[in-house]
Amino acid sequence: MILIVGCQNNSLTESKTIDDAVRNYYKTMYNWQDGPTTDIRVFLNYNRDEILKTLEISETKEIKEKDLAIVFTRFSIGTTIVRQGLWFHRVKDNWTKTGTNSLDYSYEYVGYEKKDDELKDLLDKKENWEDENPESWWIEYIKN
Repeated sequence: MILIVGCQNNSLTESKTIDDAVRNYYKTMYNWQDGPTTDIRVFLNYNRDEILKTLEISETKEIKEKDLAIVFTRFSIGTTIVRQGLWFHRVKDNWTKTGTNSLDYSYEYVGYEKKDDELKDLLDKKENWEDENPESWWIEYIKN
């Protein structure tokens, strides 16, 4: 007798608030179950509890008319402090991280012209925030 059991979890964690979406993102980022085992996946999974324990949301700027928000986060692993600026998008009353955070994509995604001062200031702030990160092999992998 052969028994074959399959299981696929297609459910998404609902995040009614931006803060919940941020925490859900960090709980699942680079999850070893989502792809091939690599050094970065092993490293982040090994340190996941510390990342979640030290995670701080430093600032959130919501762009309500676009259902978007940029969130400035900070966490540490050992003595290394990592800063990230992450874009989140509200889809059907749930917040989720956008697929990318590149400068050009961010302008297009939020529907602003590159000359828009508010968005330029946010993107400059994101770049400056992340520039405070130390040099480390694993930080390069998680840049957005």
